[in-house]
Amino acid sequence: MTEDVTTEAVPDPADSRVRRGVLLLLTLALFTAGLRIVDYAFIPPDDALRHAATAVSDRPYQDVVLFDEAVPAEDSTPGWHAVLRTLHGVGGLDRFALVSFSVLFFFAVFTVSPLFLLKRPEAWAIVLLLAIVVNPGYPVRLALGRPFLLSSTAVLLLVLAWSRLVEDPRSRSGLALCFVAAGITTWLHSTWFLIYAVPFAAVVTGERRAALAMLGAVTAGVLVGAMATLQPWTHLSYNVIHVWKTIGTTPAPFRVSELQPFSGDAGYVAFAMLALLGWATLPELRGFSLRHAGATTALAGWVLAFSASRFWTDIGLPAMLALTALLLQRVLQARLPARAPARWVVVGAVAVALHASISANHGRRWESSPLPRIAWLLS
Repeated sequence: MTEDVTTEAVPDPADSRVRRGVLLLLTLALFTAGLRIVDYAFIPPDDALRHAATAVSDRPYQDVVLFDEAVPAEDSTPGWHAVLRTLHGVGGLDRFALVSFSVLFFFAVFTVSPLFLLKRPEAWAIVLLLAIVVNPGYPVRLALGRPFLLSSTAVLLLVLAWSRLVEDPRSRSGLALCFVAAGITTWLHSTWFLIYAVPFAAVVTGERRAALAMLGAVTAGVLVGAMATLQPWTHLSYNVIHVWKTIGTTPAPFRVSELQPFSGDAGYVAFAMLALLGWATLPELRGFSLRHAGATTALAGWVLAFSASRFWTDIGLPAMLALTALLLQRVLQARLPARAPARWVVVGAVAVALHASISANHGRRWESSPLPRIAWLLS
């Protein structure tokens, strides 16, 4: 069994106040880092542009995007386009503001959401910082303003919910978390089936009741999310066909870079080995079972990425980061008292480092647009 380390039966009021303060500080650090990216007038190079163009155009989707004749021409993300159209029509956001909103929204969803599911939110912040140190280009992927980040966030949340379902397969909070994550992701994103990576990988942990509970909640969420698009069958079927046409019939050298095989990502393999070493040697982690959905999902994503790298970047890596955050949380709970002044030193240092590492414009990576800097969110 894996102890549920995301909650405590009787939280201490003083500890809860400290946790709220930590949450506020880390949320502000990450959110303002996202604002800094937007303030540079960063314009992502790919799909965020077509989403914004679809929202402001009166033309049908097939006239906005150029399709290969072999691929059926359908809107693969009707839910997200409906959100952007609403922002354009009601809020008056133009195409540039819609892109900036997309960048900030998806960046914040991925980086901030896990903070609220941990008793020690700084565990996630530290792990995210280490991931950026291993791959300094990681923030750029998190700032692409694309709905795939919802799938990655869903993987994070499902891995964090796993402990609750292992302890109690009927856990209302665990099932609700899986349902909501799957529903929102299916409604707003195209590759809804990737959400099933975690419950399918969870089956091999031996925790069958927990895996079936997660599978049921995810399936219910997928069905509700599909119905929210107002074209459920088309949404579910078209995206499977589209991915099959793209990956199943297109030779790897002719795919976009993120759908090509990867080389193993040695930096993150070393990251995982260090986490495994900590699990094997630190006494605080002896009771933590690696028969965990996070471990099996990360391993499956890494292996499958030798066929298409997105299996790692969108599934395996988020699962590994969530699992590492759970491990680190145990260490922090054992070695750093919740109200110790040293905790604030650690949290403050991590907040500053995270903000700096994300918002740093080294290589002028955030100055991709010739437009003047825009700070429309701050005006």
